[in-house]
Amino acid sequence: MLTIRPATWTAFEREFLASLTSAVLAHLREQLPALIEGIPENKLQERILTAQKRAARYDLVTEVEVIAFVDAGLLLDDPTFDENRENWWAQEILANKFMTTHDKALALLDAAWATARDEDEE
Repeated sequence: MLTIRPATWTAFEREFLASLTSAVLAHLREQLPALIEGIPENKLQERILTAQKRAARYDLVTEVEVIAFVDAGLLLDDPTFDENRENWWAQEILANKFMTTHDKALALLDAAWATARDEDEE
């Protein structure tokens, strides 16, 4: 039987988070540079790590799921969009027991795009 010591597990977790943060940053720089323009690097990394922790509460843990969650928060300019009552749709999506986590992440992103677009039109 393989035993992973707590220190080893912590090292794996730290490496995973660093890798995930790098992937999200690369995605944002390539796909959504206007959304991150003017945000200092350290603040952006902090926001990504915070979003990753928030996403994990809803079992959104894969790279694609976390990227969608981060994108939604940036599109809405609201790092706590998932708790904001104005974004009632986020709680509905995240509480849906019939959707996979992947589908929830994509639905959040679609709804965030639609909401951001509607706000731009007003």
